[in-house]
Amino acid sequence: MKFSKFILSLIILSSLSCKDQNSVLDDQYQKISQAEFVNQNDINRIEPPNWWAGFKSDSLQLMVNHPNIGDYVPIVEVEGVSVEKFTKGNNSNNYLFIDLKLNENVSATIFNIHFKSEKGDSLISTYELKERNDTSDEFVGFDSSDAIYLITPDRFANAYP
Repeated sequence: MKFSKFILSLIILSSLSCKDQNSVLDDQYQKISQAEFVNQNDINRIEPPNWWAGFKSDSLQLMVNHPNIGDYVPIVEVEGVSVEKFTKGNNSNNYLFIDLKLNENVSATIFNIHFKSEKGDSLISTYELKERNDTSDEFVGFDSSDAIYLITPDRFANAYP
């Protein structure tokens, strides 16, 4: 019974959060002019694919995967976000780790990360900082009432009376 209520609440919360995220995205696209922002993704993969504004920690590390991305320098030109340092992967030139510093007053936004090489090549990847929902006070989580302990009897108990 409690598990079914949990599943139902997850479905309801996910549908509500999708509506909130879409409205935030619509607002952000309206705030950013086309001259400042180009929705483009030349990079194979960035992890994490997005992040949230408003955390206590002001640092964020991105792992970028793309052929020869170690030869590129990342540039971020958005208010409240700056590149502290970047490091090429030890074993492969296909990984780049970017340490970003997020100001405490940074708001949800969508911005471009520009990658420039010494040869003059450039790549662009769009990254998003989402609005953080403060629903952690309502989150119950997983506790002892959600688990069944020792559902089968111990078949070896009193085997030799």
